Amino acid sequence: MNSRSVPYSGPTSFPANDGRHASNVSDYPADLFSGELYAQSEKQVQQEFLTKVYLWMLAGLGLTGTLSYVLGRLGVHVDGGAAFALALANFAIVFGVGARRLSAAVSTGLFFTYAAINGLLLSILFTETATGTPGVTEPTVEYGVLAAAFGVTAGTFGFMAVLGLTTKRDLSSMGSFLMMGVWGLILGSIIGIFADFAALDFLLLYGGLAIFIGLTAYFNWQLKNDAVAIRNMGAEAENKAAILGALNLYISFIAIFLRIVSILTRE
Repeated sequence: MNSRSVPYSGPTSFPANDGRHASNVSDYPADLFSGELYAQSEKQVQQEFLTKVYLWMLAGLGLTGTLSYVLGRLGVHVDGGAAFALALANFAIVFGVGARRLSAAVSTGLFFTYAAINGLLLSILFTETATGTPGVTEPTVEYGVLAAAFGVTAGTFGFMAVLGLTTKRDLSSMGSFLMMGVWGLILGSIIGIFADFAALDFLLLYGGLAIFIGLTAYFNWQLKNDAVAIRNMGAEAENKAAILGALNLYISFIAIFLRIVSILTRE
């Protein structure tokens, strides 16, 4: 039983920096690092913040995975204009989460709305389609392929996360370059709606995979370096920063996963 080729159509953008979060600790005024914060070690603050980020990220992935599986098994999925409208809604949410005026609670609600919409969009992966034999169906993508794609994604994501958290190098330049690549992916995806170029599809698939793998390392490096400064900005700012960080990592994970699925199902 052959899996059908599944083109990538996942998220390709990240919430814009709203000006409240610097790219690294050195970007903040020195007086932010005075006071009772240093009763705790820098390492402890980093661990606590990263734990919060990853718990939110895992919650979002869990919601998306659960919804996509349940809806898919029930035969519920969207395509065509409805899928395009939901994708646009998610695109707007990504930029809305980082808005300065939004509270951490509202940003959290938007994050889970984004994850839920992705669950609906990805339910197609678990739906059953008719075969040539009456009464016999087959999955859109074989479960073994999905399991393999998830394993490869988790391993790749974990390796790059560790790399980003342990490197002594400054990754800010790499992050800026990769974010430019994300905008290139968005532009290429828009062009792909109106024109079908094999070379463009190849670039969006493999170039996009490389970009999101690199961003995984960069975002982890950035979150670790910003943790102490963010803690000094107060609980509300820290909670919102954790949601923004979780959203960035969530997008990277989903983007890598969908591209791996697409590679494994290419005919």
